[in-house]
Amino acid sequence: LGVLVTGSCLESMNPAQKRRFVAGCLVADAVLCCRLTPDQKAELVGLVRESRGEQPSRQAASSRLCSLWNLVTTVTGSRGSASRVVASVGDGANDVAMIQEAHVGIGIVGREGSQAVRASDVSLVAFRDLGRLLQLHGSYSYQRSAIIAQLSFFKSWAFCLGQVLFAWFSGFGGTSMYDPFSIAACNALLFMPICFYALNRHVPNSAAIQRPALYRCGPGRHHLNTWSVWIWFARAVYQTVVTFGITFATLGAEHISGRGQPPCYTQVAAVSFSVFLIVQCCNLAFETHTFTTLQVLSLVLGLGGSFTLYALCNDSPKA
Repeated sequence: LGVLVTGSCLESMNPAQKRRFVAGCLVADAVLCCRLTPDQKAELVGLVRESRGEQPSRQAASSRLCSLWNLVTTVTGSRGSASRVVASVGDGANDVAMIQEAHVGIGIVGREGSQAVRASDVSLVAFRDLGRLLQLHGSYSYQRSAIIAQLSFFKSWAFCLGQVLFAWFSGFGGTSMYDPFSIAACNALLFMPICFYALNRHVPNSAAIQRPALYRCGPGRHHLNTWSVWIWFARAVYQTVVTFGITFATLGAEHISGRGQPPCYTQVAAVSFSVFLIVQCCNLAFETHTFTTLQVLSLVLGLGGSFTLYALCNDSPKA
């Protein structure tokens, strides 16, 4: 199903008719708009952003063609909610309004000047690079952002759940399981491994280009959704309970050292925090598909630096 509309036809519609027209366009395979003024282009993009209705089919939601050089890509969010992310592509000054109206503006360097590029969020040298931008860089960016966000939640949940378990184990005495250095340095010590996860590639470059269906992972929210967040939360609970149980089973009050003394509180806290760091780095490694030199170094140096700083801070003389 294809739709063709001209600027004069669009001008003759009232606001209600325009909304119904856009709703029909969202279920079409392609929409070609010709002879539109800059204001009409921006108005169409705004109508697509604000449209409400049923989710269009996946084939129809993949892309919308608006004139030869002006592409409006509509990506539908969750079912029932008409939240759409709209991208507008233009190469001239008459496309500036449309580019600024969209969520993401893409400007193409052309013969009509650099106004579109200056007003856009992303600039391309040629129109053929649009496929690589969406299918390759768009797919990578979504997967990395989704996993990094959930890893951050997972790290915080695991850190706090350990405190909750220790409070229950100690009779809710108000004592923190971790020392002040561990609490202050938790995020800083894990920053480097999580930061270099941005180099991960969940699929090869050739596969991302040759298989456009992989791009649907983003609009379909395959990597970041309610179910995936609950899975990460369950992982945090399970791993915290296991590591907490093993730590206190081996270093509890029943354990006697070679000197005939039970382990002190600081030793138990140091081991717990060290196990926490190892578990976080292991989870990050398990989620990594392609290991680079920087990623391996970030994991090794992150753990090594963490243990070194922890030892220095805890071995320093106390006043």
